[in-house]
Amino acid sequence: YSFFYPSVGASLLLNRFVDMGRNIDLFKFRGSYSIVGNDVPVYKTNPRYTYGDQGAINPPKSVPFRTLKPEKTHSFEVGFDGEFFQHRLHVNATYYKTNTKNQYFEVTLPWESGYKSQFVNAGNVQNQGFELTAGWFQDFGNEFTWSTDLNLSYNDNKIVKTFKDEQGKSSKLEQKIAGGNIVVRYDEGGSYGDMYALDFRRNDDGSIYLSSNGAPQLSNNSYVYLGNMNSKFQLGWGNTISWKDLSLYCLVSGRIGGKVISLTEAY
Repeated sequence: YSFFYPSVGASLLLNRFVDMGRNIDLFKFRGSYSIVGNDVPVYKTNPRYTYGDQGAINPPKSVPFRTLKPEKTHSFEVGFDGEFFQHRLHVNATYYKTNTKNQYFEVTLPWESGYKSQFVNAGNVQNQGFELTAGWFQDFGNEFTWSTDLNLSYNDNKIVKTFKDEQGKSSKLEQKIAGGNIVVRYDEGGSYGDMYALDFRRNDDGSIYLSSNGAPQLSNNSYVYLGNMNSKFQLGWGNTISWKDLSLYCLVSGRIGGKVISLTEAY
């Protein structure tokens, strides 16, 4: 197999064509489109037999993956770069959208098929958002300078499409945590990092069922949505103070959104 990953980009330096005054040093618009790829791991097209205990030969547990395709990420980006006041102030703004397709998944099969799982290329995961950056550089003289930068980013993730079997039914893709009490699901229409947890057993009136000693009991198969583990907003503020060959850097960063589960505080 051979893979083709093209890309194209263009930019316009508007300040080169229009006189914007002495306080505008750069006024640039840019855009790009690219496709990047990720190959499938080795030994998936022809799974090997393995040796077990006492010389036993174990057959492969997965179906040979003969229809593999490279995972591809299609990226589109437009942005603006500006520098003002003799390069002391700089501003950057970017909007992006990426779609990752033909992702590599392992799907569980019933044991009567003779295999435990099969590998497939499927799915379409979309990320889109923006990034903003602004900074100021100040020269106080005597080799003493200060620069400060603020940045803000936002990302919205959506699972546009997942793997469907021959009957058109979406396969169950999830990662179990804490013995299955918590699962991370990859459902069509959801987001990467959606977390679910086992709900409490409940009485007919909706109240929590209690055992004979008064302890709540977990359900065996009823899950409730907890939230997403990923933060939508990220921000930071960096400062650099320099004097001759000595520099001091300070960074304050933060994230807004995202759920955290503490297993140590669960009991």
